[in-house]
Amino acid sequence: MTLIDILIPTYNRCVPLRENLHLLNRQIGQNNLADQVSIIISDNASPDNTWETVADFAKQHPDIKIIYHRQPANKGLEQNAVDVLLQARSPYVMFLGDDDFLPEGYLAYCIKKINAATPGFIVPGLANLQADGKVVAGRLEKFDELALTHGFDTMYRYSHLGHQMSGILVRREELADDYLKHEQNRTPYLFIYFLAHSMLNHNGYYVPQFKVKVSMGNAKDWSYNQIGLLDAVYKAYYPFIEPLGEKKVAQLMLRFTIMHAYRIDFGKGLLHNYRTIVRASRNPAGFRSGLWWLLTKEYLRLRFKGELN
Repeated sequence: MTLIDILIPTYNRCVPLRENLHLLNRQIGQNNLADQVSIIISDNASPDNTWETVADFAKQHPDIKIIYHRQPANKGLEQNAVDVLLQARSPYVMFLGDDDFLPEGYLAYCIKKINAATPGFIVPGLANLQADGKVVAGRLEKFDELALTHGFDTMYRYSHLGHQMSGILVRREELADDYLKHEQNRTPYLFIYFLAHSMLNHNGYYVPQFKVKVSMGNAKDWSYNQIGLLDAVYKAYYPFIEPLGEKKVAQLMLRFTIMHAYRIDFGKGLLHNYRTIVRASRNPAGFRSGLWWLLTKEYLRLRFKGELN
């Protein structure tokens, strides 16, 4: 059995997917990982040449373990991501966007860590891959690797990083079952749930030295709503009300909101944003007062810098 299944939910991006597969093949081949890593692709009924692309790659590289599944119709991002996870059989899964690219050495690093420490999760850094090919580094931490202890503190500090799925490695066992128990909280940001769940229950690593190249500007099969899909993000945290309590879940929600305040259009006014976000949330204890404080602080900061009309 392989150690890692790389899970690629895809839709209508056969060109970057082809590049991705060839880059993965190079990492797998150079590090002798063919018996350790497999690739599972779930095609969300793409109208382009995705099927032919994968078939050609599999024919050219028979030594690479690759499984291709095509949905009968476009089921949306969340369902396609769940379906590809349900097909996995390896102890660990790594999610990867079809147009995002793993850095050199990252797969080998993950295999080494699994064999040495059996972590519950590994979170990489990232870099923005712009349309012109320029790469802009992100997550500029002062460390290359950080060992993290399971529990609320790690969830609070780092689970928001699950908003970018690519490169996140987690233990597979019961992950899908645990997520599907909370039917009312299914969300396109299920990767935040996966990471938060792993951080609550397992030790792991945050390794910003390995920066996944995340493509910017490509057409997406979804769009933001008026509050930047914060309501969808919050759903990823609601299942933790039972084990953690409302106040801690409110802290997780507020942490994500301030870390990703770029999603909010402050030009619409402080009170408008506050009311809209509150209406879109379940309002766990402490959320409203905390939200008002952080929105006010951010609004005044932007006004002081002259970034609001």
